[in-house]
Amino acid sequence: MTPILEFQNVCKVFTTTKREVRAVDGISLTLAPGDFVAVQGPSGCGKTTLLLTAGGLLQPDAGTVTIAGENPYRLDPEARAQVRAVHIGFVFQQFHLIPYLNVLDNVLAPSLALSRPNSRPRAAELLAHFGMTHRLHHVPSELSTGERQRVALARALLHEPKLLLADEPTGNLDSDNGKIVLQYLTEFTRNGGAVLLVTHDADAAAYANRSLRLRNGKWEE
Repeated sequence: MTPILEFQNVCKVFTTTKREVRAVDGISLTLAPGDFVAVQGPSGCGKTTLLLTAGGLLQPDAGTVTIAGENPYRLDPEARAQVRAVHIGFVFQQFHLIPYLNVLDNVLAPSLALSRPNSRPRAAELLAHFGMTHRLHHVPSELSTGERQRVALARALLHEPKLLLADEPTGNLDSDNGKIVLQYLTEFTRNGGAVLLVTHDADAAAYANRSLRLRNGKWEE
C-alpha cells in the first residue's frame, strides 16, 4: 500500500544574522490510510514547519517528501498546487474563512484551484453533515466560533482529500466544539484518510492512534 505521506530524513534550516535554526532536523515519518498522528511539543520546536513541509508549502533543505507517491518539490509551482488541491485538506486554528463570502461560497473556494462538476452539491452535502444547512447564506461574522471551524473543516473536505493537515484546530474552541471537530477527524481516518494533527492539547492528541513529540526539530525518544 502506497503511503499517503512519507518523510525521509527531512531537514529545514532557517538562518538568521545571529544563528542557524534547524527547525526540522532529520525527520522521518510515514502516514498510511487510516492513520491519525498527533505531533506535540513546545512552541518553537518545529511543529508548524513540519506541517508546512508536509503540505507542499515549504521546500525542505534535505531529505524527501512524498504525497500519495509523488514528490511535490520536484514539480513546478502550478503542478505542486494541483497536488495540494487533489490530495490535501488544511484545517487551521484561525479558520481563514473569506469574510465577504457566505458559508456555501467559502466551502466552494477550493474549486477555484480544482474545478469539479459536483462541487456545489458536494459542498451542500458536507454542510448538511456538519449541521450547517441553516447557515448557508450567512457570512463568517454571523457565525459562532464552533460554526466557523465546522465550515473550515467542510472546505478542507470538499475535494475528498487523502490527507488532512490540522494545525491546532481546537485551539480557539470550547471543549464541546473541540470534541466535535476531533470526532470528525477520527471519522475521516475510519473512512480511509490520514490525519496529521499538530497540537499543544494532550486531550486532542488522545484521539490519535499514534502520538509523537517534537523537540528542537527532532523526535523525542
